[in-house]
Amino acid sequence: MRKVVIIFFCLLACISLHAQEVQDVTFKRVGNTIEICYRLQHLPPRQYTWIEIYYSLDDGKNWQGPLKRIAGDVGRVEYGGKKRVEWDVFSELEKINGILAFEVRASVEEKEERGENILLYSLSETAPLGLMFARVCRWGWFVRLKTDVRSCRGSDYECNRSGIINRDLRETYYRVEDEERKSRFGVSGGIVYRLSHSFYFFVGGGYGQRRVQWRASLYKYVDDSKMRDLWLQCEPDSFSGVELDGGGIFRYRRLCLSAGMSGINGKFWELSGGLGIIF
Repeated sequence: MRKVVIIFFCLLACISLHAQEVQDVTFKRVGNTIEICYRLQHLPPRQYTWIEIYYSLDDGKNWQGPLKRIAGDVGRVEYGGKKRVEWDVFSELEKINGILAFEVRASVEEKEERGENILLYSLSETAPLGLMFARVCRWGWFVRLKTDVRSCRGSDYECNRSGIINRDLRETYYRVEDEERKSRFGVSGGIVYRLSHSFYFFVGGGYGQRRVQWRASLYKYVDDSKMRDLWLQCEPDSFSGVELDGGGIFRYRRLCLSAGMSGINGKFWELSGGLGIIF
């Protein structure tokens, strides 16, 4: 077995181009290979880095390369973070005898802008069924539809928590029953901005509606006989008008999670979440 004679291990020099940084470079022998590790930082989502590794046997006075018999995070590197490369040293060199050093050379390239589609199943407390679709490069747009699939038909009267509002029910009285019906609908659209490779921000507006209705029974004062059922729309809990929608999307590879908040007329607010894919 060939022996690797390494007189001195040293940290290699780091090159910074276009705010691209290579840091924390180390290397060690692993069997008949040399493992080189480095950390890549500040990688904008619209750029990638082309990585090449050079070696020196005279403590960095003269550099040779780039290395050919290597595998791992070299060539086109898309994302920042901790990186690892394995060099099959004896396929390029017969022996190593000297002060060994490595240099990682990083050059920044602009990515060709390609749009991505985001499809999310979204839900909230009042709208358990929803879909969100977005189209994004650096900037993009989205549309969202939400509902609870229930419907509230027209109500007989409006009420607050104290009773029916501005209605004269002479010779009759009513009793609110333990039954209610609710409905929720919203449609919105807006802009999406890609803050980084893993995070997007969206904000927009549209139309939203939430209705809460209570069932009541109407009786005659004379004989307490029931006349009919009433549906009372609870105005403090019912809203319709401008729906505001905003939040963030976190991605991991092709999967994504969303979290946000929506409201109607700035009065009714609720949290929302979602799970989807990027394609």
